[in-house]
Amino acid sequence: MCVDKVDMSWYLKTREITKIEFSNISRLIYYIFSVDENDIYELEDSLETVEFYLKYAEEYAEGFEDLCAIVYIKRWMRPYWEQFNVDIEKKNGWTSNIESKVGDICKNLLKDKKWVPVLKSAIYNAEEDIEIYTRIAESIGFDLTFNMLDSVLKKDKFNIEVFYFLYTKDDEGDIKNVIDYAKNTLPYQVIFSGSEEINEDDLTVENKPDICLLYILKYLNNCNYIEFELTTMALQARFQKCREEAIKYLRNNKEHWNEKIVCKIREAIEFEVNDKLLRKLKRLIGEETIDKKKERKYVDISKQRLKPHIKDIYSFSTYIAGVYYRDTSVVEDYIGVNDILFLKEEPENPYDKNAILVTNENGYVLGYLPKSVNKIPKNLLAGGKFLYAIIEEYSLESNTISIDVYLSYKDVIDSVEELMKISESKVNYYKQ
Repeated sequence: MCVDKVDMSWYLKTREITKIEFSNISRLIYYIFSVDENDIYELEDSLETVEFYLKYAEEYAEGFEDLCAIVYIKRWMRPYWEQFNVDIEKKNGWTSNIESKVGDICKNLLKDKKWVPVLKSAIYNAEEDIEIYTRIAESIGFDLTFNMLDSVLKKDKFNIEVFYFLYTKDDEGDIKNVIDYAKNTLPYQVIFSGSEEINEDDLTVENKPDICLLYILKYLNNCNYIEFELTTMALQARFQKCREEAIKYLRNNKEHWNEKIVCKIREAIEFEVNDKLLRKLKRLIGEETIDKKKERKYVDISKQRLKPHIKDIYSFSTYIAGVYYRDTSVVEDYIGVNDILFLKEEPENPYDKNAILVTNENGYVLGYLPKSVNKIPKNLLAGGKFLYAIIEEYSLESNTISIDVYLSYKDVIDSVEELMKISESKVNYYKQ
């Protein structure tokens, strides 16, 4: 359908509106506005349509498609103002003030308790994608639980969207039911058939149980819940991402181990085909092999530690030099994209007077800023400024860590705090 040619307001204006007509336009609004590519502001009559529609919504809106239409109208309402009380004009009659007004109307309509049974009935019929149900549940303030999605799982017992939703929900309330479902439903002989190296690009519909298991393990890693049966079995999962999550869970819950857990890890070590995961497994039970050719070094970064601030300034992008010569196995379990790294001068370096170390949050040295870019940062640090880096991307297997370097606002904050202390001390002096 070519949506920019759809004249919805004409349909509303040229007939007497009854529940039937209202339902028809609800269906059309839901169909068009639920697609990200269909920009509401590009549709010539979208404002007129929305205003007409909402005028009748309070009287006629009662079905699931009506609910969807209101939710997706509200979703598009994202007003913003560059200056207080100065309206911003947009395309086809839309303005920020109008968006704000329309959004408020939608919010009031969605407060009605009648929508809860409407949503429950729709979920029971299980005819829409999970994303629709989760968006609507959030919009009406309804807590969607795992048990409520039973009808969805009856149609597709390995519905990936269900388990992704639970993983991102950040609520431990469903974890026991999810674990029970996994134990009763997952094809253990298939997904726990032994470690393999499966490229994510090669995943097919036959791997749906593997991906469901992955999100269940991720969900479990977000919870304070002890479950060793599933996680130790996952050490033999064919999909390496599942094995990685299982290792992470066991590492985080080591205080609850027994001898049986250690035996399971030893079994997994015998069959692990991925070198990185093999190192992690050995490290779990203290059997890691230390590469004596690689350097391990910690430095004191108590003066370099800081928290990012909204006024920090992006300076440049680069990479960490010398990662190859560092034993990165020390940090491979604790490093990730968007992690903060700290920069520290190394004045005693005999090879480079501008040398700047790059460390993780514990002071473990990952390498240096490249010589080609370290002169200005060195002068900034020497002048009392603070710099830090954020990991943009990395591959410890290929010894590459790309970073973005930022100039911190910390020195300004420290100066202001110092001035306030001086001012306060003067006030106290004159009070005496």
